[in-house]
Amino acid sequence: RKALGGFVTGAMFSSLTCVFIVANAVFIGLEANVSMDRVIHARHDSSDIDPNIPGWYEQVEIAFTRVFAVEMLLRILALNIEFFTGAEWHWNLFDSVLVILSLIPIVMDMTALNMGLFSAFRTLKILRTFRMLRLLRFIRSLRSLRLMLLALAQGLVPFFWAIFFLLFIMYIFALILMQGVVEHVGNLSSNAYVVEELTVYFHSLPMALLTLFLSVSGGVSWWDVGELLLDISVVYLLLFTLFVVILLLAVMNMITGIFVNDSLEMAGMDRDIRAQADKQRNLDHVHLLQQLFVQLDTDGSGQLTLEELEDTLFSDEVMATFSMVNLEVSDAVSFFKILDVDESCSLEIEEFVVGCMRLRGSVNTVDFETLARENKRMMKKYSQQIHLVASKVELVYKSLADLHIHLGSTTDLVKP
Repeated sequence: RKALGGFVTGAMFSSLTCVFIVANAVFIGLEANVSMDRVIHARHDSSDIDPNIPGWYEQVEIAFTRVFAVEMLLRILALNIEFFTGAEWHWNLFDSVLVILSLIPIVMDMTALNMGLFSAFRTLKILRTFRMLRLLRFIRSLRSLRLMLLALAQGLVPFFWAIFFLLFIMYIFALILMQGVVEHVGNLSSNAYVVEELTVYFHSLPMALLTLFLSVSGGVSWWDVGELLLDISVVYLLLFTLFVVILLLAVMNMITGIFVNDSLEMAGMDRDIRAQADKQRNLDHVHLLQQLFVQLDTDGSGQLTLEELEDTLFSDEVMATFSMVNLEVSDAVSFFKILDVDESCSLEIEEFVVGCMRLRGSVNTVDFETLARENKRMMKKYSQQIHLVASKVELVYKSLADLHIHLGSTTDLVKP
């Protein structure tokens, strides 16, 4: 079971699953295209043409369903209860529902239960299209797509508020413009063509709202509507132009800014995206440092010496590269000694890159607190040692004083 669990959770199994899902999506599209083509030809060309698709399409679909059923069974055997309680239980439940619904028509065909009430279950074939949604569970490795989906999920609430705000603005302008249209249509001397066109665009409040929406979304040329309003009064044309300007230049940009800000916040909070961003940043820094080593190694020996580092370290290009990897270097000798961990007086490319990657970045709070705690511990230790040495010195001093007194008394005894 351990080996099966490693295989099921491995990259190869996930890749194979993605391949089958994509292949099934392509097959469903091909089947839909063939079905539509045969129905159209059977209706218009000849009644002899069978509108049903060939039988092998059904067999391929059954094969896909069996593959997905085996895939789900392997996951259940490998994960056991964790299949329903683990971190991805919701995806596993979604997969299980799709597989079970896909198996129902196959079981019905095999048992001849395709008459009467059970024939309604054949419409469940439509749900096979939702198998493509299973690709969403594998988007962790696709940073851009994951960011888009997270932004979409995060922006649902602002999206509905944006719709409400747009409807509010369109409602105000629709009422103002409809008042002018009502007066113009009621005027018997108005141009009949203009009245007919205005009636098409503004015959009701919902139609007026739709006209305003189409005017800013490209469904209707805003000048076609504005030209009709100009026949009423230039004031209504200016009001309509103001509406277009407000929505296109102000409201739409504001809504876009809100969605972009939410996307950036979501990207900063998502662990997978941050991990992928950090990984890509580290790879970029390693590549830059490797190129920098080749540039610093002027003799091309593959070994960087202190003299070579001192000659080119403070050039603008080298300092710019260090700045890009968030590394500050102020002294060539100290920097070289820190990197030269084996004290060979030369640096290899791996030694240079690893050392620079270790030194890059500023000191964070955890590092500072760790250093302060270490200094405090060392000071306490040194203080204890100083007190111990002082006590021993004091003991030696007393011993010498006692010895001096003892020698003095002895001298008095032997004195003539």
